[in-house]
Amino acid sequence: MTPSQARVLVVDDIAENRDLLVRRLNRLDIKQIDQAANGVEALAAIAAGRYDLVLLDIKSSNPDTYRKVTGRDIAPTLRFAERLAKIGKPTWVRFTLVPGATDDVANVEGIAKFVAPMKNVEWVEVQPFHRMGEFKWKAMGLDYKHWDTPPPSRELVNRVIGQFRDAGCNAR
Repeated sequence: MTPSQARVLVVDDIAENRDLLVRRLNRLDIKQIDQAANGVEALAAIAAGRYDLVLLDIKSSNPDTYRKVTGRDIAPTLRFAERLAKIGKPTWVRFTLVPGATDDVANVEGIAKFVAPMKNVEWVEVQPFHRMGEFKWKAMGLDYKHWDTPPPSRELVNRVIGQFRDAGCNAR
């Protein structure tokens, strides 16, 4: 499949994030792009359209940590994941590992226990924090809160990947 043949659904509750991603996809010659502002809209689009894979970010299993990291409630994300599992939609869960924010052993264990029974989850991708997204915050005129956050050590990344694997997830 070439980029011009790909059909992509961009889901984010922040319109500026969706617009930014659509522009980047267009530069990659991806032109068949649909958008949804929340999980309800996304499920409707998935039911009506043909998307082969969902990339789902789950930042935390702890409601307080999730709200601190995202500014949002965790419940809609978890309900969306459960709906994807119910319809069997292939999904890759992405977990951003932020030292001091999402690296707590119990937090990772909570996500792993939630995701492991879901037969539709093909991979859990542990994404080590980096500062390359700083430009996005600046472009939206928002205060970048992680300017002094270091990337996680290789040992920490390996521990988190191990936690997901120990729970029965395919993780990388």
